[in-house]
Amino acid sequence: MKPSPWKPAGKPDSVWVDGRWVPLSHATLGLERWQPWSSLSLAESVAVERGVPLHLGLHLERLATACRAMGWPDPDRRVLSAVARQLPVRNRLRRGGLRLRWWGGRSRPLFLAFGLQAAAPAAGGLRLMTSAVRHYGADSLNGRAKLGQMLPNWLARAEIEAYAEDGLRLTPEGLVAEAVWSNIFALKRGVVRTPPLGSGILDGVARTRFIAKLRRGPWEVREEPLTRYDLWTADRVWLSSSLRGILEVVSVDGRTLGPDDILPGPAGSGKGK
Repeated sequence: MKPSPWKPAGKPDSVWVDGRWVPLSHATLGLERWQPWSSLSLAESVAVERGVPLHLGLHLERLATACRAMGWPDPDRRVLSAVARQLPVRNRLRRGGLRLRWWGGRSRPLFLAFGLQAAAPAAGGLRLMTSAVRHYGADSLNGRAKLGQMLPNWLARAEIEAYAEDGLRLTPEGLVAEAVWSNIFALKRGVVRTPPLGSGILDGVARTRFIAKLRRGPWEVREEPLTRYDLWTADRVWLSSSLRGILEVVSVDGRTLGPDDILPGPAGSGKGK
């Protein structure tokens, strides 16, 4: 059985809970602290390679931007950075990820941090299938601020996991938004297109870095609306994720992608949504 990417990882299991390091087995919160965290908090998932959190500054900048959108004070990035850098050391975590959860709605903010096991890569690429669970939409905070409560994401994942490795979520208008947890890119005739941030999608750290990498190569990159037809007829489709890197999609809704002579895609994991 492959390890779950959602299970805190490492030995000893040391987690940061409400201002202190504790073993996972002793990690507790009072009800008055747990309730806001479970109902309304911000999340960041940070990849770890060789014991070092990747692109931590970009993740903390996005978290601070989301706090402003929520009307919360800026978090103390020195504390968040120190905890994020210490967590892999305490857990002997060489490769995997960190999950940071922040709630800043009152005078006493709540910050949780724990490790994640590295997810096993999908052999032979990913199958993508459209989910009936629509994306949040352009006027919602959920997609842009990466709020921690993502019931629609979990429902989309549960719907498609018996048939495909990831799910395609559409905007309320029927345009391509994201995969369940990842940003989407489609290549056609030398042009790579990805949905614009204005559609309500997450400004993924891996998305930003992948766009920069593509623009240094032979590809033209456009941030513009996509339909499912664009994915069905694409030469190549990729997903970008902080924890999983850049992932090749081999089929969308059962349609195999790309002609046999398509040029190889950009190399490298691009880690760091």
